[in-house]
Amino acid sequence: MNYSLLISLLLFVSFSGYTQKHFLGFGNAAFTDWAVATAEAEPSEYTGIVQSTYGFSFYTASGQFKYNVYEFNSELALSIGASPAFGFFIWNGDELASTEGFGVLRVPLFVQLDIGNLSTFESTRSSGFGIGAGYQYENYLGLMSGGGAFTRIAYRYFNRNNKAKEISLKIGFPHRMSHRTVETFDANNNLVTFESGYKVTSFQLTFTQYFNY
Repeated sequence: MNYSLLISLLLFVSFSGYTQKHFLGFGNAAFTDWAVATAEAEPSEYTGIVQSTYGFSFYTASGQFKYNVYEFNSELALSIGASPAFGFFIWNGDELASTEGFGVLRVPLFVQLDIGNLSTFESTRSSGFGIGAGYQYENYLGLMSGGGAFTRIAYRYFNRNNKAKEISLKIGFPHRMSHRTVETFDANNNLVTFESGYKVTSFQLTFTQYFNY
C-alpha cells in the first residue's frame, strides 16, 4: 500500500474546493502511548528472547486528517482519515531495550462514523463522537516493523476558547512484527534460520486540536 500517495491525496483535498468536508488537526500524546510485545514461541526457544515486555513514548506528535465521504445529515457523517505519527518510544525489556533503536513511526488509515460536533461543518452540537476502525503500519525504528488492524473511539468538544478539541483512544490489535533474522542450531545440531518476531498490541490516547473548524 502506498501510504505517501494516500496522505498526499488527503493533503491535496484539504486545500482544494472540498474544504467543507475536510478536517485538519494536530495531536499530542505525552506518556499516553504504550505497547505490549510478546515473543513468538518458536524464536524464544532458540534465542532466549524475553517472553513479554512493554514500552512507551515520552511524546508522540500526530497529524489528523479527516474527509467526509458521505454526510447523512448535519449531525451524522461517514469519513475516511489518516493520522501519521512519530513518537520518542523506548522498550523496557532485555532483548528490545538492548537493541539499537529509538522511536516509532505509525501510519494509520481508517473509516469512521462521526456523530455530532466535528461530524460536518453544519453541526450545531457542542459535543460529539467518532467510532472507527482501520489498518496501520508501524515501525519501531531499528527494532521491528509490521502492520495490523486497529479501532478508535473519539470524544469531541469545544473548550473555553471555543476551539474544537478531540480526545481519542486508538487500540492496535495484536499483530506480528518482524524483529531480526536468526541463525542457530537445533537439538540435532542442524542449522536453523528464521525471522524472529513479536506480537504487538498498542494503546494510544491522543489530545487533538482542529484548526479549520
